[in-house]
Amino acid sequence: MKSNISVYAPLKTQKQYLKLILSRVINRFGDSIDAIAYSLLAYEITGSASMMALVLTVNYLPTVIIQPIAGIVTERLHPARLMAACDLGRGVCVLLEALLYALGLLSTPLIVLGVLINSTLEALSMPAGVGIVPRILQADLYTPGISLQRTLCSATELIGLACAGAIVSLLGIPFALGIDAATFLISAAIIFTIRPAPLENTLANAAVCLKDKLGTLAHDLRTVFEKIMRLPILRALLAMGMSLNLVAVPYSVFFTPYVTSDLGGDAYLLSILQVTFVLGTTLGAYLTPHLSRLSTRMQFLIGGIGAAFCYVCIALLPGVPLYTLRVALSVAVSCAFGGLNAMMSIAFSASFMRCVPKEELTRISGSFNALLTCAMPAGSLLCSLLVRYVSVPALLGIAGALCLVLFWAISRAKTYHEM
Repeated sequence: MKSNISVYAPLKTQKQYLKLILSRVINRFGDSIDAIAYSLLAYEITGSASMMALVLTVNYLPTVIIQPIAGIVTERLHPARLMAACDLGRGVCVLLEALLYALGLLSTPLIVLGVLINSTLEALSMPAGVGIVPRILQADLYTPGISLQRTLCSATELIGLACAGAIVSLLGIPFALGIDAATFLISAAIIFTIRPAPLENTLANAAVCLKDKLGTLAHDLRTVFEKIMRLPILRALLAMGMSLNLVAVPYSVFFTPYVTSDLGGDAYLLSILQVTFVLGTTLGAYLTPHLSRLSTRMQFLIGGIGAAFCYVCIALLPGVPLYTLRVALSVAVSCAFGGLNAMMSIAFSASFMRCVPKEELTRISGSFNALLTCAMPAGSLLCSLLVRYVSVPALLGIAGALCLVLFWAISRAKTYHEM
């Protein structure tokens, strides 16, 4: 049996991929601090769980609208330079938001605008981020490569989350956001040095004029969507990915209101639960490559049923009378939830990259991600409407029941048995 270290040892020869990991680790540190600071900022300024859900709805829209186009157009661009430019833009945007907040000028419309700009740049960058991996990482190293990246990112996130409470409390939200902006700028500098291998398909490297791009865009989009819908394996992954995204919406939308209002916690409990969730994600990401005896279908099924159980527990926790016990159970459930999500996410990403030719990965991933994300603004908008009439814990319980039904139905499909 291979040791844990030997599984990841071959990655030491993948120098360009290690640069990508380094950039994302640095980025994750800033994001982990931003996760606490920005959620408190947004809840403070918007003033309600319903408005936070609407803000997240806006956050998802660029992925749905822009990524299908971005996946096709950006395959003709240098992926590392595009990713670096997007990180640079996001760093500047976050820095401006920090300054506006410090000056007392930040409002709900400006938060929405900032979220829209950031998510648009992310939508442009994501297809390039997916497409560059096969050009800097060997195909037989996809699973350990993805797992190592997520393990290191999650470990770094733990450090950031552990520091976030002190940074926000002692230095303030603007300083915390400034750290996030700085990590974007450092990440951009590192990504700019990545040198991906050229594609065999000369179209990806050809100098195509803007008129030709616009003239062929509609045809390319139609071709990509037709290919996604024609291949059973891609249809199966699409159904699974949409289910994963839909199930994740209530937890991400209502995390801050749930912890502060329903659990009776504060910024420290927010940090603790974020840390334990990431700790679970780290453990799940690290252990997933060693679950090779389990089929992809079984990993999805275990993850989906487990996530449903976690949701039900989360919905019931506010009823626990003793605060200490409530916190302890919340920590345990959060850790388990993170591990299950990591297992399903890695299985999904590895399956997707194995079934799509690497020369088509950039364009297909853009449209594919847009289809996946369609479930998120719809779910977020629905949450925003329902929370006016139903309590947050009740909505989380409903999400658990929906999760169980979805994964049970999807797992019975024949295509998943062939993974």
